[in-house]
Amino acid sequence: MTFGLVIKFREVGNPSQGEQPLLRRSHPDVVVLSALGAEISTKFPHIWNSVGPVWANAMLVLMGHDSEKSDEDESDSAYEKDHSYKPVYRARDLVKWLAVWLENDNVVEASVRDLLLSKIHEWLDATEEPEDLLERLLAVKSTYVEPEKPPIIYNLGVLDLPSELIVDIIQLALQDDPHIVTTLSHVNSAFRTFTLSTPTLWTAIDIMFHENRISAHLERSRSAPLRVRASLTLLTMTRPQGLTKLATLIKMIRQHTSRIACLEMLYTNSVWGKVALHYFAKLGRLPNLDKFEYGLLLHQHFQGDGNLRARCKPRRISLEGLTIKAFRELYSKRVISLKVAKCKEIGMTDWEAALRSMPSLQRLEISDFKIEDPDPGEGADFDNKISLISLLHLQTLSLSRVPRAALIILLEALQTPNLTSATISFLEPDGLRDHSTPAPKLKPQPTKPAASRTRPA
Repeated sequence: MTFGLVIKFREVGNPSQGEQPLLRRSHPDVVVLSALGAEISTKFPHIWNSVGPVWANAMLVLMGHDSEKSDEDESDSAYEKDHSYKPVYRARDLVKWLAVWLENDNVVEASVRDLLLSKIHEWLDATEEPEDLLERLLAVKSTYVEPEKPPIIYNLGVLDLPSELIVDIIQLALQDDPHIVTTLSHVNSAFRTFTLSTPTLWTAIDIMFHENRISAHLERSRSAPLRVRASLTLLTMTRPQGLTKLATLIKMIRQHTSRIACLEMLYTNSVWGKVALHYFAKLGRLPNLDKFEYGLLLHQHFQGDGNLRARCKPRRISLEGLTIKAFRELYSKRVISLKVAKCKEIGMTDWEAALRSMPSLQRLEISDFKIEDPDPGEGADFDNKISLISLLHLQTLSLSRVPRAALIILLEALQTPNLTSATISFLEPDGLRDHSTPAPKLKPQPTKPAASRTRPA
């Protein structure tokens, strides 16, 4: 028995109420489906017994036909209405569904199934659309299992970094461990070769070093500028032991005074400070000293060596726990950077004199400023006014935790026409509220002009 493909193509439902109607018989997909169904029933009558009912029911279901509705309940006048709608499924969807059904059906003979599938895929390929091709490619890719690739292991070490970066990392580590370079030179042959061939890693000379280590650093640093550190705050020794350490250090670096670019002296009290200055005075002139750092752990009144200026003229000065006049002999036109922390003053007169001695200042940092009188007020013994100070080259100004009285005096006195960066961290919670002191004015930075676009002739 052969089943025929008999479907009444009529509109079912009201599209305006959200119901999906059937396709008209003139719709292109209907024509294609009818032609394909007729070709299958004609050329393959022996399998139409199985395919026919499935094909017909599939069209009814996929096209949105409700089999429970009666044809008599529908009006033919619906054909006269022009509704804009889209079918529930396209013809290609139904054909692809049929192909899937054939591939998974065991009733149809294999040879017939292969022939019919070939016919279906030929039709699909002939009418293939971009999205259909993408679907097929994705389906093929989903079934393809890529072979597992072994993980890529980059066997790189620290020494594979640029040498400049390695040097910077080690220099940062030196702040916590002055022996780090010697330790690295004993890791392996690669590290030893790198450290021994980089003189700048051996430029730190610390009073904590043994004589042999000081000698090794002096030799391996070659002609690079030296950084001499005498941080007696780290030492737990008697006075004779400390004096011996100082004497040994001075003796070993005496022949390298022209290489000393940075001198750091941090001491427990002013007594050690004066002793250290006395020993370093034996070195004579330090012609290439660029940075001078001096600090007291506990603030005490201290006066520096009056002959220090004759021996060195640093360009960068950093002081901690001192009054600004402690090293006034070092202030000169050469100084471009001044950093003062935890200073204690009874007035601003000394600051006026110090800043006037350094007209070439480019960077000024003041932090944790303390006033001798705990609460002098703006009209008390604390100097409430100083003359205008012109710092034409000052570019960076940082005032951190400076009492309001000193802060107002500095802001009103400083004239900085070329200032490009200013940072103020107030000590009092209300800052400069209710005060008319103007904030530092920054110099406008020139904007980079946009690249001109020229059209080719």
